[in-house]
Amino acid sequence: MKLHRFIAVIAILLMLPILCLPVFAAGAMGTLNLKCSTHINGERYYFSGDEFSILKIADANVITENGQISIAYTTLPKYRKFDCDWGKLTAEEAHEKAKALEKLGTSADEYHDTVVIDTSGNASFAGLEEALYLVVRTKAALPNQSYFSEPFLVSVPLLWNGELQYTVSAAPKYGWTPPVPDKPSTPDVPTPEVPEKPIEPTPDVPKLPQTGQLNWPIPILLLIGGLCILMGWKQYNQKQDK
Repeated sequence: MKLHRFIAVIAILLMLPILCLPVFAAGAMGTLNLKCSTHINGERYYFSGDEFSILKIADANVITENGQISIAYTTLPKYRKFDCDWGKLTAEEAHEKAKALEKLGTSADEYHDTVVIDTSGNASFAGLEEALYLVVRTKAALPNQSYFSEPFLVSVPLLWNGELQYTVSAAPKYGWTPPVPDKPSTPDVPTPEVPEKPIEPTPDVPKLPQTGQLNWPIPILLLIGGLCILMGWKQYNQKQDK
């Protein structure tokens, strides 16, 4: 009797790992590694200090049928209007979806997690649930503000060549925005001074006497004229007397 119990206990212990496999598979966690760098003038430049955040867009469900593995996505209610067959999107279609999702203006508390790129251009999101994520640069370090980073979608796990990859690496796409040059200031152009019109000399023309003006020749001429009239009047009277 004791032997039977012993064998039963051993059998149960041997079966426990098998019974727990679905639980472990359902609770599988993934990691997303970001590698942020580029070449500038032939040298490697790292976008250290940039901040990236991830947003869960859809749940991922791993399906195995007839030895074939596939992933089915269930879009979260908030993003239902973007619903599509996520696994069949082309690279261009996925890029357009990512840009449209970024424009929603997600608040900081809605992101699943946020990391900061280290001095080697690397950062990792660990302990990720099976899902489709939107990856967005939410803050640019001061030296990197002339560069923009495109949002992108990534699946954890990633189905690659028929195998599931729970450790996913991605390199965010950066672009450079040339700074807008300052508008050159208009130099101060001195305004040439207009020379004053020279005063033309005018000939001395005697002015007519004006009201209230006293000129000394006038009284003398009047006196002489009066004497001449008086002398003429006397001569006229003398002639009359003769």
